Amino acid sequence: MEKTHMQRLVLASMLASFSGVIKIMFQATTLSDFRFSLYEIPLIIAGLVLGPALGAISGFASDWIYATTFGYGFNLMTLSATLWGFIPGLILYRKKFTMKRTMIAIVVATIFSFGVNSIQLGLWSGWLAMLGNMPIRLGIILISLPVQGYLIYQIYHRVVVPSGYLELTELSHPKVSKEH
Repeated sequence: MEKTHMQRLVLASMLASFSGVIKIMFQATTLSDFRFSLYEIPLIIAGLVLGPALGAISGFASDWIYATTFGYGFNLMTLSATLWGFIPGLILYRKKFTMKRTMIAIVVATIFSFGVNSIQLGLWSGWLAMLGNMPIRLGIILISLPVQGYLIYQIYHRVVVPSGYLELTELSHPKVSKEH
């Protein structure tokens, strides 16, 4: 295996692990079991830097370990975490990094993730309970969207770009032609 492939796998593993740690250790949970967590950020970074395939694998690994550790087993929430790495990878990988494109990726991933999670919550607690909790879940999303966008933007410019990782693995953004 080439050195750059190994580096990509190691980075994907690290981001998946970091996501799991955030999900377990750094979350705010209400008495009603509503959770505010930013575990998606390392998965978005995985998609951004490594592409949709490794982003999806990072998301799957992160949630699979979390779910099996706490006795949930495989469920649609694992698919939701997979989407957090996959969708931003489709939208952001090897493209010019902008805040607008980042927010589009986060919103699209949020919509798909929200839908998948809603189905799983409906299966677990019943459809009326899921619908009754939807306003609170939407409120949490409205709070987390700008926080996620800001943090992704800062991490990209303060960690990813200065680390030289994009140039090291020849994943730098495509060169823009000066001809129009």
